[in-house]
This record gives sequence, structure tokens and C-alpha cells, in this order.
Amino acid sequence: SSSIIFHVYFRMASGSIDHQSCLANNFWKQQSKSSVPGRPAGNKQRRERKTVINLQPEIISLLQQKYDEYCQEHHQAPNVEQLCRILKIKYHDPEKERSRTSSLSRPIVNAQLQHEDVAKGDEFIATKKLQNIDRCEQYPVWPLVIPNNCSYDHDTGRMSVHPDQPRSHLVLYPPALEFIRNISSKIATVSIVGRARTGKSLIAGELYAPGKTPCPFDLGHQMDACTYGIWVSAKTIGHPHQRDTVILVFDVEGTGFHEASKQNDMQLMVVTLLLSSYFIYNSKGAFDAPALDEIGFVTELTERIQSTPNDDSGEDFSKFFPKFMWLLRDVHLTPVINGQQVSVKDYFCDKVLKKQRGVSQKVRDRQWIQSTFLQMFQDYDAFALPMPHSDAQVLQKLGELSRDQLQPAFNAALKEFCDLVLRQAQSKVLFTKQDDGKDVYIHCRGSHLASWIEQCVASVNDPEQVPAISSMTAAVMSSVFRQQKTKTIAVYQQIMQARLTQLRNGDRQMPLDEQAIIELHLEVFNQVLCHSAQSLQPRNNMMNDADGNGDGDGLNAQQRAVFDEFCDEIGHSSDVTKIGKKNGIMSQLLKENRDLSLAYCRAYLHQNYEQTIEPMLQRPQSHSAEAVIAQFAQLETAFHAHCKGPAKEQCWTEFKNQTMKQSVAQFRKLKGFNEKLMKQEAEAARQRELHRVMQSELNKQKAESQQQQLMMKDELSRIETARQQEQADHVKALQDAEERMRSMQQSQFTELAKSFQESNSSMQQRMMEMQQSNANDMKEMMLMMNKTIEAINNRPPPEPPVVHVGGGGGPDCVIL
Repeated sequence: SSSIIFHVYFRMASGSIDHQSCLANNFWKQQSKSSVPGRPAGNKQRRERKTVINLQPEIISLLQQKYDEYCQEHHQAPNVEQLCRILKIKYHDPEKERSRTSSLSRPIVNAQLQHEDVAKGDEFIATKKLQNIDRCEQYPVWPLVIPNNCSYDHDTGRMSVHPDQPRSHLVLYPPALEFIRNISSKIATVSIVGRARTGKSLIAGELYAPGKTPCPFDLGHQMDACTYGIWVSAKTIGHPHQRDTVILVFDVEGTGFHEASKQNDMQLMVVTLLLSSYFIYNSKGAFDAPALDEIGFVTELTERIQSTPNDDSGEDFSKFFPKFMWLLRDVHLTPVINGQQVSVKDYFCDKVLKKQRGVSQKVRDRQWIQSTFLQMFQDYDAFALPMPHSDAQVLQKLGELSRDQLQPAFNAALKEFCDLVLRQAQSKVLFTKQDDGKDVYIHCRGSHLASWIEQCVASVNDPEQVPAISSMTAAVMSSVFRQQKTKTIAVYQQIMQARLTQLRNGDRQMPLDEQAIIELHLEVFNQVLCHSAQSLQPRNNMMNDADGNGDGDGLNAQQRAVFDEFCDEIGHSSDVTKIGKKNGIMSQLLKENRDLSLAYCRAYLHQNYEQTIEPMLQRPQSHSAEAVIAQFAQLETAFHAHCKGPAKEQCWTEFKNQTMKQSVAQFRKLKGFNEKLMKQEAEAARQRELHRVMQSELNKQKAESQQQQLMMKDELSRIETARQQEQADHVKALQDAEERMRSMQQSQFTELAKSFQESNSSMQQRMMEMQQSNANDMKEMMLMMNKTIEAINNRPPPEPPVVHVGGGGGPDCVIL
């Protein structure tokens, strides 16, 4: 039945059974009473013995192909429960089946076989074994960047630390990197960092798999750290608001762990910051001035990163740094400023980013952190989460408990936070600056991001190297172009071989006309350019010469150089007559076809000569000269109708000049030959040859003209498509630039308003102080004046003057 077949397929896909014999024990369900070969007759018999169903490989291949196509189309990973819902059949939980059958008397047979899953589009699941049970099979997580003294066992899913080995550099985990490389959509990268043992993994798990228990990312309940390096969600989730964009979540080892040095912390911090488009800093405590010391690492980043070589200004940091979100945990207080409740971001700006007054070294250090932070992160936000639970025992099992066992306020705030992050997350962009100073932004897809991570890790592992973002972007794009070139060549070869086999009707030894191969090449070339090699094709006019004289920036010139290499390696040319004339795949294909044509034509002539003409020459008495000549003419007609390839004319010429002349001479010797008849036949053969050559040249010119027209049409179509795509990208870039400008203007306006408010408040404070000082001075002056007046009023009256009358001056003289 369909339910059994599909269930068996999923048991096969998970690695429980192999492709040849599928163990269907305890997965039967009552279908009908019709007998099926190998099927138990009743429930009792089903319980007494196991039943093995042998599925034909064609059925298994068909099931796998159809469901993989469904999963790829809907951006989902294969899942048993999901398929059962689609087919409207009962889902058999393997855990319940195992627990039910464990009570039976008979032993249960477990298949210890492995199965390797295959990458399909964006849903790439790593190789698993049956015993490798992830914490959350539906939402797997893998290590991406591992310290050199750690090792990851994929079979057990455990990270081992080797304390006897010093920790000095970072190592990439190839399966996780390949998972990212195979993502075809644009990628928004959300990472969470912070001090160790502050619950970062819970937030990362909620962003990746909301409400899923156990948490996909490991949560420990001991003092030691449980996350080493950088872990990534091994399944893409679609962006809720952006088309053709998926989200990856990164959980990063906490800083300040006693086993890691500051250098180790900075290595991970630099890598995380550079790969993120949304950067969450997780901390506990309060938003105050000392909290600014926690993000003091931003000042060190200015010494470890450059936007362009030899540029230490850091002016372009905000153009490629991610959005910064400060997440404050276990908050139970309401943010209030001047008696009014405000948002967490406003409180963050006022208490942390507000410029402090003072001249002490500590104040100057914080002022430097503030200015550096605002220069690097012009788009920032803040959020606060309350305590998930007040019970310490519950907190120790936080990653394994369902959300309904946590505080409702925490659940509501957590959902609001995750919705906010997923809504605001933008696709990761790479930044570079052209020679003319123009900024260039490139949206990251899987190949870009994987190469970018490789560049970041290589840069931080070299203590003498300061990563230059523009140079790293150029290296990434060169790597992406060359990877795309390699993939496109492989696709081209695969399609060409399949189509050539189809043209030869399955006979690989059958030669073809060169024009047919060239027409097929042009068709396949256009096909791979329109599908597999879109990122390889330069946006400027593709009809320029191979030396790349088209206008374009440095990246486009780099892209054109790789595209020219691609054309050379497959043997393509804009001139149809030059296709396959130099080295390349087409040159090899045409050479192989010439060899096939030579062997096939010679074998055809030899076989037909032995069967038709040679018997006539052996019995000259039974045949006339006219019959021999007519037989050669029939062979010529049949040869040119049946044989193909560039060696056809060469083989006929060789046959006519050697075998045919020798045969005619032999027949003439044996029977005597009519010279007149021979001349007529020679003239007729020459006319036929001339007509055939002229017709061949005419057909060749006509075919070349049609091929050139077709090539021009395809070229114009690709150019128009590229122009429309470039126009759409330009419009999107303008919208993004406007959004960034609005965000920057809003941020600058907010800062200006706050600065004006602070200045106004300071002026008002000074005015009030001056008014108070003046009032105090007036009061003191009034007191002094009152005291003076009182002193004057309290002075004793002056003594009366002493008058002497009749002095030496005469009777009228008075002396005082």
C-alpha cells in the first residue's frame, strides 16, 4: 500500500533500513483482505514474525525523486510526519512503536545501516548514522567554527575538548561550510554573543525553532561553558518578509570563560561580527554607565579591521557592520527617565550612550567607547526580557521545558523579541570600494557567505594580518566566480554528453555532422548561461572581444576575466566559425567526432565494398562494365546519405583514388574496358562531386548564418534579461540606500535632538543657577544696606559746636 511504501521510504531516508530489503516490522496497518505476496495474513501472525518487503529499486528511486522535488520546491527537509499529513495516512511514531514492541516476547531487530542524505537546493542535511540522534532531529545544528583544541564527533554529536593542546587558532567544520555553500537564496545571518552562561543558546534556539523542546542549541546547567566556537542552524528558515531570502542563526561561544583567553574571545568576536547581518549582544544586569564597559570590545575592533588597505579612519565601518541589538536579560524594572516610562532603546541611549561629563581617565575611556560604537553601529536597538522563572531548579532545565511552564510575561516578551529580530533581519551584504571611491554592495548567497567565512577565519588566525574588508570581498568574489565556473563547466559537460548520446540514438560510436554539434553547443551554452551561470555572466555587453573592453567596475572586470576563462575552457567564441578551433571541451568533442567519423566511414565503405563490388570483380564473366560502374555509383549515393562527420569527404576521396581505381583497373585487365564509357563515368562522377561540394558549401553557409542569427538573438535576450535584472537590483539598491539613509538620518536626528535637549537643559540649569546667584547677591546687598542704614540710625548725635565770640578777628568773628 502507499502508506507502507512511503513509510518504508522514510525509514530508508533516516538510515534505519537500506535500499534493498526494507524492514516493515510493526508498521503494517489493516488495508484490505486481499492477499499480498509476503504479507502476514492476520494480526497474530504479524506479531509472531517479522516481515520483509522487497521494493524494486525503480520504486525507491521514484519515491525519493518525487518527495525530494516536493521538499526542494517548498524549502523543507524530508519529514515523516509531514508526508503522512500530505498523504492523509496514519503516522506511526517510531518511539511509540519501539516502546510497544519492547513488551513482546520476540526480540526486535534493528538495522544498523547508514544512509547518506543528498543536498537538494537550500535544504541540505549532513550524513547521519542511525545511532547519531541530534538533540532535535527536525532542527539540526552543527559546529561551523571550532577551536583547534576541540574535535566534533558527528556520529555521537558530541564536542570533545583536549586540554593538553593549547588553543591558538580556529578551524572550520567542512560539512557545515558545505551546507552554507549549497544555499542558493540570499542569506540573512543572525548571531548572538555575550558573556558565558547568560542563556544565549535559548534565544538562538527560539529564533531557529520557536517553542521547540529540547532546544536545538545545547543549554548547560553547570558553571562550565557548553558552547565552543560558533554553531549554526543546519536548516534554513524562510524570511517572513523578504522574497528569496532565508535566515541562518549562529550561536557563539561566550566571552570571559576561564579556559579561553582574551585573544580567543576576540577571534570569535571578529569572525561573528563580520559574518553577521544582525548582531545580538546578550547580557544581564542593568543599562547604566558601567554597562558600557561590556561593549568595550568595539574599540579593539577598530585595530583589528580595516575597510580598505591602509585605512585606519574607520569611516566606512557603518557601511558593512551589522545591525546591533543589545538584549538585556532578567529585567524586572521599568525603564523610567525623569518620571516618565520610556522604551528600552531610549533608556539605553540615555543611560549608556549619553555623553558623560568629566575628565577622569575612566570617563574619557567611556567617551571613546561611545563615539566608536556610534561610528560603527549607526543602526542599533535594545530590548529587555524578564526572568523566565523564579525557581532555580526550573532554570536548570530551561532548554527542555515547554514554554507553558515558564512565566507568561517572559513568553510574550520572547515572542515579541523574536518577531522583531526576524522582521528586521536583512540579507548579509559584502562591501567593497572601487578605485573611483564608489561603494559597492553584494548580497550574500551560499557560495559568497561560505567563502567569506573562510576569509574571515584565515584572517583572524594570522596575528600579523589586519583584515581589509574591500580586499577580502574581492578575494571572495574571485573565489565565487571560479567556483561557479567549475560548476558551470561540469553542468555543461553533463548536458552536452547527454544530448550527444541522444543525437546518436544511444550509439556512442555514431559520428555526427560538425554543424549539428556546434548547434547543440550554442543551445547548451545559452541554457547554462540562463540558469547555472547567471552569477558568472558579466552585466555589460557580452559581445565585446575576449580582452574585456567593456565598461565596468573592478568586480565586473574580474567577473569578465573568469567568464572569458570559462569560454576558453569550453571552446566557445562569439564567431561561430571559430568555435572549437582552439583548446577546450568543444575542440576535444570535435576531435573525437572526427576520429569516429573516420573510423565509421572507412568501415562502411570497406563492408559494402566487400559485400557488393568485390564479388562482381571476382566473376567478371557474369557482370558488365555498366553494372560495375552502376554499383560504384549506388555505393557513393548510399555512403553520402548514410555516413556523417567531417571525415566523410576524406574517406570517399581515399576510397575513390585507391580502392575504386584499383578495382576498375583489375576489371579492365580481366575483361577489357570501354574507354568511352569510362570517361563518361569519370565526368559524371566529377559533376556529382562538384554538385555535392557546392551544395555542402551552400548548406554550411546557410547553417552558419542561422547559427549566427540564433546566437545574436540569444545574446540580445541575455543582455535584455541582464539589463532588467540590473535595473531591478539598482532599484532595490536605491531602496536599501534610502532605508539606510532614513535610518542614519533618524539616528542622527535623534542624537541631534538629544544633544539639543541636553544643551537646552544645561543652559536652563545655568540660567537658574545665575538667577539664584543673582537673587542671593541681591539679598546679601539688601542685608548689607539695611545693616548700614541701621548703623547710621543708631549713631549718637553730634556734640554742639563750641563758640568763641570776640576773638582776634573782631566782634563779628566766631571761632568753631
